[in-house]
Amino acid sequence: MSLNKIYELSIFLIPLLISVILHEIAHGFVALKLGDNTAKRLGRLSLNPIVHIDLYMTILFPLMLILVHSPFIIGGAKPVPINPMYFKSPRKGMGIVALAGPLVNLFLAIISYILLKIIVVLNMFWDYYLFEIVSSFIIPYFQTAVVINVILMVFNLIPILPLDGGRVVNALLPRKFAFYYSKTEKYGFIILLLFVFSNCFSKIILPIMHFVLKLVF
Repeated sequence: MSLNKIYELSIFLIPLLISVILHEIAHGFVALKLGDNTAKRLGRLSLNPIVHIDLYMTILFPLMLILVHSPFIIGGAKPVPINPMYFKSPRKGMGIVALAGPLVNLFLAIISYILLKIIVVLNMFWDYYLFEIVSSFIIPYFQTAVVINVILMVFNLIPILPLDGGRVVNALLPRKFAFYYSKTEKYGFIILLLFVFSNCFSKIILPIMHFVLKLVF
């Protein structure tokens, strides 16, 4: 593989790995603050990408979508183990833990965008050839980081269990409705697939992505 191909691949993989890993660590860290040390005890509060890899959702499922030429490629890391019984209010605690992941992605998207704009402005006003060369290699990473983190945030906030958005909705619903809503989790993967390949997904995701792409490119 040529150096150019490695660089192009790294533009996608490095921001993706950082974003997904910090998303999962955020879940475990907030759970720890709420009294559940399960993630910490099992070594999931780690920057090591290997501990976050799931055979099906990280490798096989995205590969299958690529092979069938799917217009959307979705996947995920191994879910961070959470034991809500350690929380004072298990349902609300799960909602807070779930929200931590998308909020981290929002934070990363904002930081990446700010750094991107700083570099662009410096390029305009700082007439320094070496800086221009270095920044031309760095800028694509920040552009990709913004896009990836916005996608991760929006996708995970879809109100379908077991996604983070589903956990948040479950925490906000009255107890009676939450009980029935939680029953949908066993069909969650099928519901999610139907949603992803429907017009609803395109109408929600594509306008957001067009806006983000115009913003960073």
